[in-house]
Amino acid sequence: MRHRRPSPAERAALFVFRVARAGVAMGVPAGLLMLTVALCVAGDPAP
Repeated sequence: MRHRRPSPAERAALFVFRVARAGVAMGVPAGLLMLTVALCVAGDPAP
């Protein structure tokens, strides 16, 4: 059984999905880091 090549539309959809997944994978840790810093700054008592 031969492996069929996906149509251009399928390849484009897969590419978009991979890019979105990579963006989420990189954005979540950055967002958590920013949230942690913001909470630390907000919770710090004023001098």
